[in-house]
Amino acid sequence: MPSRAELRLALLAALGAPVQGAGIEMTLTTGDPAGGAPRADTSVELAVDIRNAGGGYPLRGLHPSAWIRPRPGPEPTPPEDCVEVARGFSGKGALPTGVTDLNGFTVVTANADNTLAVADPSLDLATANLLLVEPIGEPVRDLAIDDAGAAAYLSLSSGIARVDLEDGRRITLALDGSPGEILRDLRTGALWVALDAAGAVTRLGGSGVAVAVETKEAGEADVGDARIDVGPGPIRLVLDSDGERVFALAADGQLTAIDAIGPTVVWRARTKGRPAALAYSALADTVYVAVGARHGGKLMPFAADTGRALAPIALPGAADMLAVGAAGRILLTLDRSSGLVGIVDLARARVLQALEFINAPDDLVLTGDYAYVHHTAAPRVSLIALKGLERNREAAVIDVPFGTTAPGLGPAMAKPTAVTASLAGTRSEAAADSVPANIAEVAPLVAAIPHGGGAVVVNAGDRMAFVYMEDGMLAPMNAFRLKAGEPQRVAVRDRRLLELGDGRYVTTARVGPAGDYELIVALAAPPVVNCLPFGVAGTRGAGPDRAGAATTVARLIGEPTRDADLIVALADAAGSPLTNVRDLQFLIMKPDGRWHRRGFARPDEPGQYRLGVRLPERGRYNVLLSSASLGLTFEQIGGLHATVED
Repeated sequence: MPSRAELRLALLAALGAPVQGAGIEMTLTTGDPAGGAPRADTSVELAVDIRNAGGGYPLRGLHPSAWIRPRPGPEPTPPEDCVEVARGFSGKGALPTGVTDLNGFTVVTANADNTLAVADPSLDLATANLLLVEPIGEPVRDLAIDDAGAAAYLSLSSGIARVDLEDGRRITLALDGSPGEILRDLRTGALWVALDAAGAVTRLGGSGVAVAVETKEAGEADVGDARIDVGPGPIRLVLDSDGERVFALAADGQLTAIDAIGPTVVWRARTKGRPAALAYSALADTVYVAVGARHGGKLMPFAADTGRALAPIALPGAADMLAVGAAGRILLTLDRSSGLVGIVDLARARVLQALEFINAPDDLVLTGDYAYVHHTAAPRVSLIALKGLERNREAAVIDVPFGTTAPGLGPAMAKPTAVTASLAGTRSEAAADSVPANIAEVAPLVAAIPHGGGAVVVNAGDRMAFVYMEDGMLAPMNAFRLKAGEPQRVAVRDRRLLELGDGRYVTTARVGPAGDYELIVALAAPPVVNCLPFGVAGTRGAGPDRAGAATTVARLIGEPTRDADLIVALADAAGSPLTNVRDLQFLIMKPDGRWHRRGFARPDEPGQYRLGVRLPERGRYNVLLSSASLGLTFEQIGGLHATVED
């Protein structure tokens, strides 16, 4: 997949030439295909069907760029004007107020204070990156992202929660059996859930059916539309490349293959030894289970279609994490207790190299060209180049710094990362002594960028997020502070129009007040630009004026105290009150980050809004405001503080 920079350059080049769009048809569907217009100030699904105008066949494999803007006039924008608009939006400058960019990604973190945070790294404006902080109330066990649906599915002790990443709305589906690992099938939209306490897996939703949690009331119990016993937890899940089979590995070594469409059990097999990790390779249509102890680890392959056990592959040590490269040939293993990373050629069924790391590696994530090894005891990530490994090329390893504080152990424990390559994988005394006892408690903190060519790394010690691009310098290209609790898990949501089959490209975005809008869709190859009109229902003019950050004035009413709600007044540049702002969000925090509260403000007097929160103690608080209808993101107003004296 081309990188974001490559797509932008290709688009600018294409838009400089005459648009050859006569042979392309684009059709936009918003929200419910059988329903009316989207509602104001809500999240809306946007689906674009791209077809050949002559034969009507779908065009697949495209990478559309897209933006939403309020339509400037009563009539649709002419094609020639559309080209100029897309060319202007494709540059590096800031977009006009009211324009929504659908070409980037957002960073989603589950945090130690039991919140879910969403940040936009493209804003690059300190805490203005923060788009959403949603209280969850309990630790997040696992996290899966629905890119096109702009939602996060959370595995919680109480069940499965679906959080809208645009407006924070949350629905929880209660599940018996203690949910653990979750797996989302991108093709059908189904969500597979490991029920560790019940020794089973369940499927929510199915082929062509939205995930059931979207339609359930909060707290309503449900066991999904399928429940299959697989053995005691913790249970590991993996999906094959065609989305036809789900594989579940139980703690007792039982491996179960499930027909994902049925769903029914296809076969069962049992591993020999202590199972620790599970992976699938499309190259040979094979499932791999890592088993064994530190000095006797093995990789046990099973034919994915029949469950037949194949010849095991001896590993240089144990492995509790597995990751398969995009081509399906190279597999990497990670033993977090010993710091050993093994590189396996699946085509030749043998270990090529073993790398030893002394700074407590705790996560292993693969992009197209690199493997990212995250460290608990040092503020850096080790990158292993994957190209050429199958030709016995010695692994090239580089260290990239991500912050100043060791994510899990503090700066006093940080040491330079020592890497040695060998086939035997023997560890030195110094390397073994440097591994902390609590390493298993460290959560994954690396996520691959969906555009390819990079990753997002969060540092819990610094409360920072870093964006690293592989074609740049040996340093992050962007960094911003996370104004929430310490991040415990990170994921990335792709905001682009994503192909879901048959030439249909889908995303979800939040729209503002009632009115007329355009979805601007641009293709670099073939060079085509269309402005697709759509309407947002509601009483025109009932919402607030889109004053924007530059013309919105906010002030606190009265002296803040610990026994009364804060009240904020909003006005435009002329001093006229801004009334009927229905989507005003607030984020109040101590400057040191020890305490914060977030919520929606309630209308009070005309132009005034009540923030339903009491300040816990004396001192100074930062008050941040956000409103999509006003074109505001957190802290664009700036300088709003509350000081409690009593």
